[in-house]
Amino acid sequence: MTRDDKDDLRDMRNTCENPDDKKLLRKVIDHIAALEARLFAVRVHAKSIIVECSPKSNPTNHEED
Repeated sequence: MTRDDKDDLRDMRNTCENPDDKKLLRKVIDHIAALEARLFAVRVHAKSIIVECSPKSNPTNHEED
């Protein structure tokens, strides 16, 4: 989600009159943030794995004569 999307959700939450709807929207926003953080962590780990598996960056992968 973009920053504008998040701001729109927060605005929607703030304009809701029903307390149950506000609570639900707060939970939705929190879950989205948690999922985005996990996705970021997966991307970081995936990049690390790619770098570790790269033959250029692996010093123990020397060819023997």
